[in-house]
Amino acid sequence: MAKRDQKLRKNPNFSWKDVETADEKNTKELKKIISKIGWPTFSKVGERAAHASWLLAQHTKDNEFRERCLELMKENLNGVSKKDVAFLEDRVCLRKYGYQIYGTQVKSEEKDGKVITELLPVKDSDKLIELRENMGLDTIEEQIIRCEKMYLECLKDKN
Repeated sequence: MAKRDQKLRKNPNFSWKDVETADEKNTKELKKIISKIGWPTFSKVGERAAHASWLLAQHTKDNEFRERCLELMKENLNGVSKKDVAFLEDRVCLRKYGYQIYGTQVKSEEKDGKVITELLPVKDSDKLIELRENMGLDTIEEQIIRCEKMYLECLKDKN
């Protein structure tokens, strides 16, 4: 499911309709998995599958389900990636409150032939470095460079 998710999103000719259809299908499958085994932790499914489960939760359009996934991940912090928790929590907080905690969510756009990436609103920028370190995240600068590279790859693939 996660491979299909990423393949669709990285396809230079992707259609949002196809992505949304896949997201809906993936959400249904993840809900089934969770109803059987709870949150897919490292010990239950391995690191790759646990990360893949997070990716599907990150991309779901079902906001209540995304929040439930975050709760389940927080209940199982020793069996999931802290980085994944940070990304999911930021996505949930941005939607609910208009700010994020860890600064994982950015917006990139092309302007005058350059890629401009900006950090979306953060609740407490004074604590951001410490919060990111506690979750095993790289620096904001490193994240922005990585996001700009990915954005450039997408632009290159489309042309």
